Amino acid sequence: MKNFWKGLLGILVLAAPAGLQAAPGQISLSLDTMGALASSPIPLTADEGVGFSGTVDDQLSDFFALGLTGGLVEFIAPHNVQDMKTIWLDLDGRFFPWKPSSMGEPYFQLGFGASPHLALFPDYWPNYTSQGTHEQYYREPPGVVYWDAQAIVGYLFTLSKDWALDTGLQYDLFWPPINTPLQTVGLKAGVVWSFEL
Repeated sequence: MKNFWKGLLGILVLAAPAGLQAAPGQISLSLDTMGALASSPIPLTADEGVGFSGTVDDQLSDFFALGLTGGLVEFIAPHNVQDMKTIWLDLDGRFFPWKPSSMGEPYFQLGFGASPHLALFPDYWPNYTSQGTHEQYYREPPGVVYWDAQAIVGYLFTLSKDWALDTGLQYDLFWPPINTPLQTVGLKAGVVWSFEL
């Protein structure tokens, strides 16, 4: 796992200066809806969810954009059981390895950041089965920070000069209480608006 983070940091460090040498480009705002599945070593009562995400990116070069992405997915639990939510706020790097065609262009996105869910919803997350109580799986000292790592493979379909349809497959890895990983995989679709400042 340490080698993975070293590699991710190396990619961002190498790509960012190349983008900063380019002329100022466009700002992109994207809004997506998504459906996701969750899994954990501890069985979950809620593992199918829907939600939304948003991203703002600065196109630093033809092949690299740097920005912030955030989102929320609500995993629907059975009747009389509390739902589970995942929330993320990540610094992201979006890579465009190939030149765009008339149809659009593919991209790869990597992100890392905080999962502020516990600060916003301190009563439940994740929502485990009756194998354990909230106290066993959940209570942590105040000030503990939880993290999210994200990877997306996507495609931007050109709609017009300034608009595109965003589609993608998204993977998230969360570090929740008791260091039990929570993983989610989802499909997203939305729109992207690009403009120059």
